[in-house]
Amino acid sequence: MIRLCITFCLFSLMYGNLHTKDFNIKKFMGKWYVISHIPNFIEKGGINSYDEYTLNEDSTINVFYQTIKDGKSKTIKQLASVDDYINPTKWTIKFVKPWIPFIKAPYEIAYIDYRHQNVAVISNNYAWVMSRSKTINQEYYNKILNILETSYGFNKNEFVKIIQH
Repeated sequence: MIRLCITFCLFSLMYGNLHTKDFNIKKFMGKWYVISHIPNFIEKGGINSYDEYTLNEDSTINVFYQTIKDGKSKTIKQLASVDDYINPTKWTIKFVKPWIPFIKAPYEIAYIDYRHQNVAVISNNYAWVMSRSKTINQEYYNKILNILETSYGFNKNEFVKIIQH
């Protein structure tokens, strides 16, 4: 058992995250609908939530989040930078609007499936399951939650599904 764990850790260090080995930053850009998340205080109770990613000429990434909360549109604008171009799934996020000086957050694409258009993103104690469409196949959704639980330590029972109209 220990040998298996050591082998897996060495393989992960050598080849990166197996769930994102095919990550392509340009293919990732665009709109992703939030299917479920472990919400922070801004997102809690929101509906019709999505993130939109735009790659800038200087290789930074604009991240635009929108949700409807209490009948009003709420938005957050963030600016991401890739931490390591050998593993471009790890980013640092700065908050642009609302502007919060001196606060940066880690951001990682933990799972990507271009064929079925699904993604999982993690940051500190938060996580999001997103899709290019407003719905997701239950089988793939369960697969992503299992990956987030077994590989990253999130409790899949803490995820809250988002209403998408």
